[in-house]
Amino acid sequence: MFTTVSTEGADWVPNTRYGLGVYSQTLPCGVTLWGGGGFIQGSTSYAMGDRRGTHTLVSNINGDWNDFLKTFTQLFETTFCKKPA
Repeated sequence: MFTTVSTEGADWVPNTRYGLGVYSQTLPCGVTLWGGGGFIQGSTSYAMGDRRGTHTLVSNINGDWNDFLKTFTQLFETTFCKKPA
C-alpha cells in the first residue's frame, strides 16, 4: 500500500505519489502525509495523516468557489508543519 508512483504530469494534486487506495503528499515544509480524498460538485473532503496514523486530520470544504487545493495545503501546513518557537 505504501509503494507509490509519481503523479507528476497527470494534472492531479501537486507533490503527490499514488499507491493502492492511498496517496502521499509532501508539503512545502517537507512533511509527508498519507491518506485520501475526493470531491463531488459542491463538496471536497480529505483524510490525511502521518504514516503511523498517530496524527490525522479529516476535513471537508463545501462550495465550488474555493481553490480547494490551496486551502487544504494551507490547512495541512498549519496542522502538521512545526513552527519555530
